[in-house]
Amino acid sequence: MSDYEASKGQEMRHLKEALSQYGREWLQIPGVHGVGIGYKEVQGELTEQVALVVRVDKKNPREMIDRRELIPPELLLYAESAAEEVRIVTDVQERRRPVSYPCIADGDLENHVRPIPGGYSIGEHLGSGGTLGGWVWDNVTEQVVLLSNNHVLGSTAGSDVTQPSESDGGLWPAHHFADVVRTGALDATIAAPANGDDISSSIAGIGPAVFEIAEAALGMQVEKSGQTTEHTLGTVTLVNYVSNHYGSTNDFEVWTDTPGTRFAWYGDSGSLIVERTHPEEQTWKRVVGLLWGGDPDDENAYAHQIGDVFADLNLTTICAGVFEAILDDTFSEFAGPRAPSRLIITPLSRLSATRRFYHGIGRDFEKQLMQTQRGRDIVRAMHTNRVAIVNMLRSRDGLRAFAAAMGPMIKGAITTDDVLDRRITKKDIKRFDRLLKVVDRIQPELRRSFQFAEELAHDAGGKTIRRMLADR
Repeated sequence: MSDYEASKGQEMRHLKEALSQYGREWLQIPGVHGVGIGYKEVQGELTEQVALVVRVDKKNPREMIDRRELIPPELLLYAESAAEEVRIVTDVQERRRPVSYPCIADGDLENHVRPIPGGYSIGEHLGSGGTLGGWVWDNVTEQVVLLSNNHVLGSTAGSDVTQPSESDGGLWPAHHFADVVRTGALDATIAAPANGDDISSSIAGIGPAVFEIAEAALGMQVEKSGQTTEHTLGTVTLVNYVSNHYGSTNDFEVWTDTPGTRFAWYGDSGSLIVERTHPEEQTWKRVVGLLWGGDPDDENAYAHQIGDVFADLNLTTICAGVFEAILDDTFSEFAGPRAPSRLIITPLSRLSATRRFYHGIGRDFEKQLMQTQRGRDIVRAMHTNRVAIVNMLRSRDGLRAFAAAMGPMIKGAITTDDVLDRRITKKDIKRFDRLLKVVDRIQPELRRSFQFAEELAHDAGGKTIRRMLADR
């Protein structure tokens, strides 16, 4: 980390301490409707100066304000992280209070489409509607679900969801395609598709999703696709925003990169905001937020941090969920014996007893692999190629080849140790070679990344998997 990056990181820590200390107090002042960390504004233009930002309905001259309600131009704060007093710049900005963006009919993304990528119009039956953000994995029900806002889909489990929304011409029951699963404390709701063929692991105009998430940071360049304003570009201008929208205390604001055009508007609620460029140049982009509203007369938008939404609803990325589910399924099919019900503590009532017993074994394997350098190389390759791996496993030939290679390796296993301590035979190596041939045909780009794994396997005859991973 450079000295500049370290300095900016320390500055953000100090600002977060100041926000924690003063934010709630200032929100009690009449006319104040939000506090966060953002860029200071001078004569209507944003500067590069980062400040503690206070949003008010109307900015009055200082002499007209009760001194008990004055926001000082700067604070002297004793920062715990620095063990010294630091100077914190503040900035009072006049803004309209943000509103939710439910549906109005406009744009090409209001059309009926199957399968359904993120960005398209959806809505609750008899509701107004908004945007399908994207498809994610529900850790509770162990299935792929769509993610949007509570104010788009409601919170009643089992409610019908149509695509497009009925406000955009959707017909019920002809266009019914999903059912609400649950909502959380934030403005977010998930729904399960009635037909798995309707799932599209992409966002219109953006690309593959949702394969990775990140935190929206000040100055980050982002984009989104929503059913009204469609594909738009913007920059994060405010973070750690205490908006109290559905009780949120950690929202962020995006401002358009194209003056004179909106980043979002009515109907774009539920859109996923993504980082414009992956820092490691992957083919997918990291999702950072769930858009819920903005100022309809301005060019901004507000969103929940996606990490907060995932934690609130117990979600994960589609790649992580699908891959772990496939490992769980493989174990439940080949390992045995069946688990006694008294050992089942995970409340996954929709799964069989065997699946519940092996639930989460994929995560356990990853933890074991991370204990050796070779294991870490394998995990890194899997994460780097997560999209191609999931696409390979979603094909019938790929899944059959994977199960054929893995099945004998895990037969009779109960724990990850049972698998790691099993000796690799010549037949195992032949089955692995057959799997690689299928990979070459279905996802040839994987071969180069897993070349080292092939070399390891051919040198592993007679060794345990644990020993193979430990050898240098």
